[in-house]
Amino acid sequence: MPRETKGTTETKAVTGVCRFCCQTRVIDGGADMTEGEKTEKATMYCNCDAAKVYRERMQRMSLAEQSIEVLFGEGAGSFAQPGVVTQLMKIGVSAMNDGDIKSMTINLNKGLKCKIAVVADDKIKVSREAKSVVERKQ
Repeated sequence: MPRETKGTTETKAVTGVCRFCCQTRVIDGGADMTEGEKTEKATMYCNCDAAKVYRERMQRMSLAEQSIEVLFGEGAGSFAQPGVVTQLMKIGVSAMNDGDIKSMTINLNKGLKCKIAVVADDKIKVSREAKSVVERKQ
């Protein structure tokens, strides 16, 4: 349990185990973490080759999810999509990161498209296409 002394908080150091090589890592301030959180933190700081690949995959997925938020999230102005739609896009990114699919296209309202694909340099590309159609019916 954390103990406060003179305005600072002391936290207990705990150990976590890398999920790939089973090496233990000391995690400062991990007293309140679950076993899964300790394992994740230890894996993220491990220097084994599998952990390095895992970190790169997690970073790639995080950057793609940030791109989705920029292009289709609340701050995207007239291109903003409901939360359920951006969540669907993020699920697709997760499937791409796991190697289950290579690309996906979502046709949205008002001529808007979202394309997400794994590109040659093993990165995930998120793009937004807006097609402007003007029609008049009498």
